[in-house]
Amino acid sequence: MVTPGLDGYEIRHLYPSRATTHRLEIAYLALPAVVFALGFLEWWVGIAVALLLSAGYVLMLLERSERPSGTWTVYVAVCAATAVMVLAGFPSGPFAWDWIKHWALVNALGTEPWPVMLKLNGTEQHLRFYLGGYLVPALSHKLLPAISLHFALGAWFFGGFVLVFRSVCTLGATRWQVIAAAIFFLVFGGADAFAEHVTRGLQKLPAAPWLGIHYEAWAANAFGLPLEFSSFLTALVWVPHQSIATFLVGGLILFNDRKSGVGAAALGYGLLALWSPYGMIGLLPLMLLRAWEKRREFLEWRTMIQVLAGVVIALCMIDYLSTELPSGGACFSCLPNRLHLIPELFLFSAVELSVFALILRKRIMQDITCLISLATLLVLPLLHGQTPDLVMRASMGPLFVLGVRSIQTIFQESRNSLRALMPLVLALCLCIPSAASEAVYIHTGAKAHTIFDSHDPLGQKWLRTVATRETYNVQEFFETCGWDFLPQYFSKEKPHLTRSSKE
Repeated sequence: MVTPGLDGYEIRHLYPSRATTHRLEIAYLALPAVVFALGFLEWWVGIAVALLLSAGYVLMLLERSERPSGTWTVYVAVCAATAVMVLAGFPSGPFAWDWIKHWALVNALGTEPWPVMLKLNGTEQHLRFYLGGYLVPALSHKLLPAISLHFALGAWFFGGFVLVFRSVCTLGATRWQVIAAAIFFLVFGGADAFAEHVTRGLQKLPAAPWLGIHYEAWAANAFGLPLEFSSFLTALVWVPHQSIATFLVGGLILFNDRKSGVGAAALGYGLLALWSPYGMIGLLPLMLLRAWEKRREFLEWRTMIQVLAGVVIALCMIDYLSTELPSGGACFSCLPNRLHLIPELFLFSAVELSVFALILRKRIMQDITCLISLATLLVLPLLHGQTPDLVMRASMGPLFVLGVRSIQTIFQESRNSLRALMPLVLALCLCIPSAASEAVYIHTGAKAHTIFDSHDPLGQKWLRTVATRETYNVQEFFETCGWDFLPQYFSKEKPHLTRSSKE
């Protein structure tokens, strides 16, 4: 696909296509969907969805396998996944703030009848959330109580981390490139540390230590706006229930150029509704691009079944999640009234995307996947809602694309080392402080934030509070994090398409 560009450049695909299969990725994404369909939905709906998903996956198994991952790639992926598990807090913690929710939800799913209904604040509440990250561990514990929920959830996320790093590490052609791909993915992010220190100096706030600070809320602290882009490391250790699936589907869209590959991409994209609806929003432009480029393949019956399976599970999840849907998401009607925020948003984007811009340079405007991702990342902050969730989570997919393309660019330019070295060194100098500080932040249980009082932006409760155990229940989750979060996870009305808890 080639279209006219700026200054005589052409906008096209600059990176070589790759014919790969993603059977394990689709299995990882689809298994929770089958569990959800049979465990939560009305029987006739659940059986139909499970059969359709199974048919789509069987068709994928019958396809010829291409470009299997090498042993070294898998080995590096396992090592990188292990590092992320340790950074996340395993085996014994502490874990980031979001893990209070993770433990509470998986404990409820592992001990309560499905669909889950709890009495909270004196009223019966139905669990209504995208549960893809929790269902398989919870079911494992239900079937074999000897498997602890702590082990099951950790093992499940570990498997997801391995798949993510395997996808990234296949970008390398040599052993050193495979290792470098994993390292780059772990450290790439924004120049948040420098932005936080500069803005604190301008606001005449007390100086903060360089290590042990969670820097990624710097824009919210500086501008009072719910804006945040998460680095890949932060996304993996804070919200693995969303980031793993979003990165896997991003890989399905980018690295699936074999015949009928668009069917697998569409199936994975539909399954993402069970994992991260925000991830779907961020990847929608790229999915539409892939669908347009492969539109002739939609006429093949195998592709049609896979696309239909993805569409059906997505529609079921949309109906399920729309029950008493809380406000605070994207605000499209606010866009005209936010044009005066362009200077702040420009600064935010410059800080968050400078690393990728330094590495990609003109490619960020010439490669069509980079350009679409860049446009998505520039528009998302203008659509922010009352909470930072939209900007934080919808940005994961486009950032993944820029990260992957940056790694490919580094490897392509490695022959001309002098040309590539200086921008890469500068980019790493900008992002490594934030990544290192995030690792220390979790390992020390947010100790650095305890020196700030509650009136300081770095002294907010959510920054100072970490999960110290795996036994949180839902009541403790809301008592610790706030009852304002209740409508995000529960509804008084029985979610659409779900069967009665008494069945």
